[in-house]
Amino acid sequence: MSGDSVQHDKIDIVMPTWNSNKPFFTHVLFAIKNLVPVNKLIVVDRYSHDGTLDVIKSYFPDATIIRSKANLAFARMIGLKHAETDIIGFIDDDVIVSRNWYTFLFNLISASSKIGMIYPLTGFHRPFSKKYELVKKRGDVTLWEIAFKGLSSIRGRTIATMVRRKAVIDWSPPKSLMAFEDYHLTQHILQKGYLVIQINKPLALHAPGLTANLRRLINKTAWNGAGIRTTKAMKPSELIVYLLGRTIQGLLPGQYPTLRYAGYKNQIIYIASLCGYIIGYAVPHKYLIPER
Repeated sequence: MSGDSVQHDKIDIVMPTWNSNKPFFTHVLFAIKNLVPVNKLIVVDRYSHDGTLDVIKSYFPDATIIRSKANLAFARMIGLKHAETDIIGFIDDDVIVSRNWYTFLFNLISASSKIGMIYPLTGFHRPFSKKYELVKKRGDVTLWEIAFKGLSSIRGRTIATMVRRKAVIDWSPPKSLMAFEDYHLTQHILQKGYLVIQINKPLALHAPGLTANLRRLINKTAWNGAGIRTTKAMKPSELIVYLLGRTIQGLLPGQYPTLRYAGYKNQIIYIASLCGYIIGYAVPHKYLIPER
């Protein structure tokens, strides 16, 4: 996976939207317009009424717009069905890709037909001992990995991601899946025999993480907890082990820079936010709200 020769093939980009016209949205579109060779921008919009589509058309007049009340998983699937290119990009409406996002990921996924999904870190610099990590099938993950690697070992990401068309075109998520669609898609790709790779290099910026407060963080972890239960990603005992592992790691000296990277102001806020997982797992119906 050297990816030394630079390719510039055009790719289709799938973007779910729903009242996405926030202050950073123009930066998201500007980056795609200027840094990614786009064949077609495919927008699956949940009937936005805040000018989202007008902003999109100002940057991409020929964008493919599909309006649907579908949940996040189905919105991604709809976008994939409209895509034409062999490599397809997911870029969410709150993620700003860097200058190197396209070149780095495209060269790697093009270098091996075994790669079905590849995605980078989204944020500022974060030290890692490995340049990349392989996401595993759920059944291949040990309890130790659940405790100290947690969701990163099984979940995958879809917010600034490239996927291989052959690996995803037959994905059919449940219509009721409102959370953890990235886990569902990742496990589908792995079951087909493809690799899912996390690049430990910050090649995109997830804008909301910069301004997250405790209430928002708890709501997000509760949404994740609801997704964990509905997809059966973890048993209750595994979730407890995972939260214990997260708590221990969060309290370790020297963790502050890592937590700041993820949007937490301090270690106390991080530990408090973990409660959301239990809340969402216990009452998933309350937190399984549309995220688009």
